[in-house]
Formats: sequence, structure tokens, C-alpha cells
Amino acid sequence: MELKHLEGTRLTKLDRVLNEVFGMKFDFAAGNAKLNKVKAVTETKIKALRESGVEVNNKQYQKLLLVLEGINTAMKMLDEAGVDVEW
Repeated sequence: MELKHLEGTRLTKLDRVLNEVFGMKFDFAAGNAKLNKVKAVTETKIKALRESGVEVNNKQYQKLLLVLEGINTAMKMLDEAGVDVEW
């Protein structure tokens, strides 16, 4: 199985989990500029939750980790495809 296919499958699973568990739809196909902004905000929120001593099974914390994983995967896929869409 090719790496791109595995990453695409991974994004599909992340999208499905976010939709089913948290009721949210996230656009992993957004351009790099938008993904970078969302990534920075997500990392800041994760750091704040960690510093506040949140439990690792906290729903908001888990959602942010999934979003961050999806953003990183999407950005890697866009980079490998040579796509740098500015939104």
C-alpha cells in the first residue's frame, strides 16, 4: 500500500471520528496558510489545557489532538503534492 493512500485513509478516519464523536466537520483540504493559522491556535489551546492539568481523556483535549494530527497529515500531503493554496 502506498504512503499517500495510507495518509488519505488516515485523514478519512480522522474526519469520520471528528464528525461522529464530536459532531464537527473540518476542512483538511484548506490551503497551507489557513492550516498554519489553525495549527498555531490548536497548539496554543493544547498547551493551555496541559498547563491547567487537564485529564488526558478530556473530550476537548482529545478533539484538539485529533485536529492537530489531521492538520499535520494534510499539510504533509499538500507539501508532497506540491500544492500551496492560499485561502
